[in-house]
Amino acid sequence: MELIIVLGIVSAFWIFVAFGSASERRQLEHWARILTTEIRYTQNLAISENHPHRIIIAPYAPNPFFPDQSGNEYRISREGAPMGEVIRRVPVEGVRIIDNSVPNRLRAIYFTSRGTPRDAATITLETDNYRIQMTITVGGGRVLVGPVQRRIQ
Repeated sequence: MELIIVLGIVSAFWIFVAFGSASERRQLEHWARILTTEIRYTQNLAISENHPHRIIIAPYAPNPFFPDQSGNEYRISREGAPMGEVIRRVPVEGVRIIDNSVPNRLRAIYFTSRGTPRDAATITLETDNYRIQMTITVGGGRVLVGPVQRRIQ
């Protein structure tokens, strides 16, 4: 009888662990799809309006004095418009945005009126256990999303 109870507890624990990490992966893939779509949307806006646009990525940077300004969001705006004028502002929840090129600073990806980015960018989205890398190429502005990888802690 005790063996059945112990097996039940152990199996319940493993089911909880398996579904917890699966939901983390799903959430990470979800935000990677959303961010990829938004980058492509910004690129299409630049082409359709024949005016440069930018997507500004504010990576996760905890601010103990102003918790509501800890970043982890992105904004889409027209280039040349003041920083306060945004087309769309989206806070990212449940995943941290990490910009590999400029740690803890705003990162703007500019698209010319032809839809080509000014420079390449690599953005990492991560949770406590997983990470995924996204790369924006210079020439055509393709957004490449890598596989979900387990974080080394």
